[in-house]
Amino acid sequence: MREKSNEVADVELRTLHRRYQMAKDALEQARREGVIFARIASILREHDYEALAEFCDKKEAECDRKIRELKEKIERYERELKARGVLR
Repeated sequence: MREKSNEVADVELRTLHRRYQMAKDALEQARREGVIFARIASILREHDYEALAEFCDKKEAECDRKIRELKEKIERYERELKARGVLR
């Protein structure tokens, strides 16, 4: 019975670590996308394409929101992983 409990704990820990890593990867992706949209908006404004630039601004704002959410999620995962002794 104890062995089964350890197996379940190991699976939970691996799942938590995998989610943590996926959130970190998604955070980097959102950062890259935000930078890209900001750059595109800047270029569009240089050529007087304000409507398209505003669209890119909205997409950049979405990336910023996603970044904030992912940072919060990563912090929660880090706290839990540290509590379990996986991270220092």
